[in-house]
Amino acid sequence: MRLSILRVRTLATANVVLFIVAGGLFGMFFFASLYVQRILGYSPLQAGFAFLPVTIGIVVGAAASQQLIPRFGVKSTTLGGMTLAAIGLIVLAATTKVDGSYLGILFGLVPMSIGMGSTFVPLTLVATTGIEHEDAGLASGLFNTSQQVGGALGLAVLSTLATSHTTHLVASGTSGPEALTRGFDVAFAVGAALIAAGIVVVALVVRTRDVALINTGEAPLPVA
Repeated sequence: MRLSILRVRTLATANVVLFIVAGGLFGMFFFASLYVQRILGYSPLQAGFAFLPVTIGIVVGAAASQQLIPRFGVKSTTLGGMTLAAIGLIVLAATTKVDGSYLGILFGLVPMSIGMGSTFVPLTLVATTGIEHEDAGLASGLFNTSQQVGGALGLAVLSTLATSHTTHLVASGTSGPEALTRGFDVAFAVGAALIAAGIVVVALVVRTRDVALINTGEAPLPVA
């Protein structure tokens, strides 16, 4: 890989942000699926169906972002999507309780998924716009790699934090289910914090002139 491509400000910024955000978002699927199966008692098949609204939300968010970018700009759309996703994770942290319900976590899953969809489209534009034609494949590959590595590393970190907290609570006499859900809460809260860190990076590093081509509508929008 030609490392000089990382000198492109927009590409480097988008990859850093996606690396952070993926770490916070991808862990959600792991912990939420454990919650509905081990706490709410869903079967694996039921858990799969329970996450269909997440798929729909991502599609809705991705489609909406393509309408919002020409109107509000790619930076504002990205910040809005990330904020919505962070709010969804905070709601999940507040609703994953032993006596909770699927409807309760749905109030977190829906905004999280819509925010997720409306974040990835503008970030993809930031990462790939302004890249030389011969570097388009490399830029796209780097972007996808940041997503996968960030998600994997984020899951490892969140799992460690959640397990450590659960183990500590069990050792102090807390019941297993209660300790488990409180470990999930930690994971969701840290995931929200990671997205908040991504919001700060976008707000401080992405400049108006960096995304001017996208905001004027001259850059093609990716298909949702």
